[in-house]
Amino acid sequence: MRLARVRTRRSGRAAGVLVTVAAVSAGLAASLGAGYTVAHAALQDGSAYVTKGSTVSHVNGESRTLDATSRAALATSGEALRVRAVPGDKVVAVNQKTGVVTTVDGGTMTPTATVRPKRATVTEPSDVVSSGKGAWLVDYDGSAVRPLEQGVARAPVAVAGRPDDAAPGPAGSLFVLTREGTLVRVDRDRSVHRVDVDNARNGSLTVAGSQAYLVTTVGDVVALDGTSGRRVAAVQGAAPGSDGHVLVGSSQGSGEHVLVVSSRLLAIVDPRTGGVGDLVTLPTADHRLGRPVEYRGKVYVPDYAAHKLVVVDVATKRVERTQLTVPGTQPTFDLFVAGGKLWANDQYAQRLVQLDDTGQHRVDKGPGNGVQDDTRKPPPTRSPQSPTSTTPPAGTPPSRSGGSSSPTRDRGGEGRRGKDRTNPPSRGGGSTAPRYVQVPHFPDGVYRDVACSQLADLGLRCSAVSREVTVKDSDTVVETSPRAGAKVAEGSTVTVIYVGKPAVPDVANDTPADACHAIELAGLRCRTTADTPAEQIEDFGAVTGTDPPSGQQVATNSTVAVRYRGSFRMPDFSGTKGTKACDRLRELSLQLPDRQPVTVECTTKDGDPAPKSEPDAANEVYEQKPAGNATFTPGSGHRVSLTVHTADADLADYTLRRGGYPNDAQTAVEECAQRFRCVLSDQRVPAVDGGAHPDWVGKVAAMQDGNGNDRQPGRYQVGDATTVVIVAYGDQAQVPNVVGQQPSQGCQAVQSAGFECRLEYQPNRVAQVNGQSPQGGATAGINTTVTLYQSDKPTVVLNKYHRTTGSGTGVVRILVAEGDPVPPNYALDGPVGSVYRAGSYSPDWPLKEFTNTGTCSGYQNNILYSHGAPAGCMSQANTRNAGDVLPPDGDTCSWGTVWLFRISNKIDNDTIQFDIVRGTTKKSDVPGTSYDEPLGCVYPPQ
Repeated sequence: MRLARVRTRRSGRAAGVLVTVAAVSAGLAASLGAGYTVAHAALQDGSAYVTKGSTVSHVNGESRTLDATSRAALATSGEALRVRAVPGDKVVAVNQKTGVVTTVDGGTMTPTATVRPKRATVTEPSDVVSSGKGAWLVDYDGSAVRPLEQGVARAPVAVAGRPDDAAPGPAGSLFVLTREGTLVRVDRDRSVHRVDVDNARNGSLTVAGSQAYLVTTVGDVVALDGTSGRRVAAVQGAAPGSDGHVLVGSSQGSGEHVLVVSSRLLAIVDPRTGGVGDLVTLPTADHRLGRPVEYRGKVYVPDYAAHKLVVVDVATKRVERTQLTVPGTQPTFDLFVAGGKLWANDQYAQRLVQLDDTGQHRVDKGPGNGVQDDTRKPPPTRSPQSPTSTTPPAGTPPSRSGGSSSPTRDRGGEGRRGKDRTNPPSRGGGSTAPRYVQVPHFPDGVYRDVACSQLADLGLRCSAVSREVTVKDSDTVVETSPRAGAKVAEGSTVTVIYVGKPAVPDVANDTPADACHAIELAGLRCRTTADTPAEQIEDFGAVTGTDPPSGQQVATNSTVAVRYRGSFRMPDFSGTKGTKACDRLRELSLQLPDRQPVTVECTTKDGDPAPKSEPDAANEVYEQKPAGNATFTPGSGHRVSLTVHTADADLADYTLRRGGYPNDAQTAVEECAQRFRCVLSDQRVPAVDGGAHPDWVGKVAAMQDGNGNDRQPGRYQVGDATTVVIVAYGDQAQVPNVVGQQPSQGCQAVQSAGFECRLEYQPNRVAQVNGQSPQGGATAGINTTVTLYQSDKPTVVLNKYHRTTGSGTGVVRILVAEGDPVPPNYALDGPVGSVYRAGSYSPDWPLKEFTNTGTCSGYQNNILYSHGAPAGCMSQANTRNAGDVLPPDGDTCSWGTVWLFRISNKIDNDTIQFDIVRGTTKKSDVPGTSYDEPLGCVYPPQ
């Protein structure tokens, strides 16, 4: 066994105790064999699917251009998307806020299937894991996984608890680790197999060398071969993050090594030998790191605080001096391998980073779709003149900067719940309300680099701006913007104004208002002037440059001229849908200092009907003012007017049962929307008609107008004036309440509502359904089994009578069920409880009646009750049984019953009095009597 040496800091103080130990044991036997191959869904044609604002785009890796973008928006402004390419030329997008899962066809870039969450509030959105020739949809908010076939989610497969992590398995299977610590393998035939691994709870799943591994919180690296695991290495001191999990390598770019990050140390484990060599100290705060990716002999670790990639050479175990900056300002970014290339992409940035054999490249995703075009310059964490080290110069007074917090578990990589976030509010949730932090106060003498470091520790970004101040030391902090004490969202940029010669800030692509704010913070004056028209409308309102240019040092109170695009070339909207053209124009905005935003006013008006030969031209623009390519300056009453074709068109019958439409509801909406205003309703009609019809789920149940009335097929006006609401069948239904019904009637009602019915006997006074699970009114999946607890045998009241004449008057007693004849010369004492009529319930627990011969017990025809034949003269059995009692459960009566037993009172050697009494325990406590026999259990009198 070899212990790896721990890399230390220059001071010699140990940086951590992360040690990897080779496992020499043979491990556990694997039923499917070691060394299986996990097929990845990553594209192999040099291209990739990436997020671009609210859409999904396809990037050509060779030309480094976008060649297609999804036609539909999959998120609103600020909502995060996670994108996974799956077999069958499909791409699946998961909206991290709404939880909606949308499958997009890679050829047409149109949505083909949608899965909506069953819960109103999504705490942890689903994720997609590719495995073999298929893929899986993992419901981290529930307790199931669903196989994906051509991007369509099939029926769910229940796993043993709520999923905590997932990774691809052999032969297209899926490994799922639950929050309870159960590890299972789900095969393509929907069978579920438990995988025995110790200390699995809160572990992390990863992939290396086409093999899935589990890294436990105690540092074991376990190869998953089938139904058991093989321990191949032990990472001693692998401290979990603040959420209790160890940060491991992402399966979105897995290489030959298992990657483990803990306490700012990177362990690169060779699972074939269990060796790790020297550990790597990462030059960054570990609580801002994401799951690393291995690509072409290097490990790339996302540093979200700096929006960079830390690069580590696998062979030399050294950190490269050059770190790769990822454009954008979002708290996190995507890092993955596709098409044989490495990609780093901020969803709302206009540019992304691509890395291949030829080097590092920037790919322009283009404007629009909610992209924030602030990525032409990386967000600064210090001024151009600042040193590269965050350590103050020699002799600098110490500052009270904050320390690092513990690491937060990364949610990136295939199988992990949720997109990478710098500070997730819950384990794996999607986009949620931002976390706010307070801008700290920096006392006199704090250097700007120390201030920026402290801001980074708080999850904030730092932009340093110099200002000429004579009363403070050079390079020390003057103030911040926002000011100290203000609360800002985590990931926001705080401008640190420090003492230094003023320089013109780099404000290209900012709004004029933001540009002037940055310039004024530097102690300079700002003047705005309109530049030439924007050739692309998305560039409207953006700063094009400054005079003097950015970076040039100037005197305090100097005036900086800011040039911006105040007009644009009007596009030619001919053939474009009018509503889409106006929506595109209304997204534009010009924000000048101390003024209200200038936006574009756009209206559409109905014009001539579309030609009969071109019915698809309805709602398309054929005339516009201003004309295409004209210069347009928004504001001052200037408006854009678009004239569109109108026409009547046939509305097809998209319903499954009435119209026979075979496709799903989303496809119906897309076809219908070509001519009318068509939307998919959030409501669902249970796929039930006299029973469950799971093959109806997702198909069209009804068409309605905007007021909820039935919309019949026919001829309607083309355009937004005709609203069609498509209502789909769902896989959920309401469980009927059948308590109190006869069992057969209750089962029929349950089955008609779309559920399976199971009867379970439960004793009760009344012959009916006494309870059910799930309860009536609950919502459950169709074909769910509903258990009805029923008693099909009625009970009767058992009365006690005493003799009124002759021998044994007042002391000889009999039991008679209500409705049975009472012998003469007996009077009622009262009920002893309720029993089943004789011979109807349990032949082993009857109340048998016995009498004596002559006067052997002191009375003529004395009577007692027993289960068997008593000894002596009381052994003469009568033909009448009083009734059937419930058998006890050991010494206990269940189902709300109490004990019934016979007692006796011996008057003298020849005279015995018998009685029947109730009790809560098996033993009688009637004074002056003897305990003879427990007779069973009865329902107490009501």
